Amino acid sequence: LPQPAPPGPTWPNPSFFKAWVEAAQGVIFVINSSLRLEYLNPFGALLLGAARTTRLGTHLRELFTPEDYRIQRRYLKQVLVTGFPLYFENEFHSGGEKTWLGTRLVPLRDSRGQITTVLGVARDVSSTRVQSKPRPESERNYRNLVDQIPGVVYIASAENPPELLYVSPGIKKLLGYTPEEWLADWRLWLNHL
Repeated sequence: LPQPAPPGPTWPNPSFFKAWVEAAQGVIFVINSSLRLEYLNPFGALLLGAARTTRLGTHLRELFTPEDYRIQRRYLKQVLVTGFPLYFENEFHSGGEKTWLGTRLVPLRDSRGQITTVLGVARDVSSTRVQSKPRPESERNYRNLVDQIPGVVYIASAENPPELLYVSPGIKKLLGYTPEEWLADWRLWLNHL
């Protein structure tokens, strides 16, 4: 008869989580309310281009370019003040290269319920950002197609009231106005109701 497997570690096992965080192919970090680094996993140290142990206790201002620091500081402060988790994407500059990072920030509380640190998990989202970025050739083909449609195509903002951002040349044949005239006076459409 097969022998039962020996008892495994109790769950949750802290050594499992530590190994998982240390091996993660994303940046995992903890920042305190003074904006000082309390933890950085090896992948994060690699991205920052420094030994992880020499960076602990370092203020964020010393870890990032001024532009990246302003972005990080704004979002970290927001989480520290509101107590709500947050996700954002931004371009990160390291070693002369630019990488798009998607970062989730989660407030961590002490035994009294006070937010003392923020846990951050960031991953490289550059490939999705590059794919979603309009390509000049496809944009030109789309514009050529839209400009030749025997009708009107428009783009408006999501504001209230909406702002017209683009109107195709078909507006001239249909309503007698050039796209420039139509965009200059948003009330022209009221005359055609």
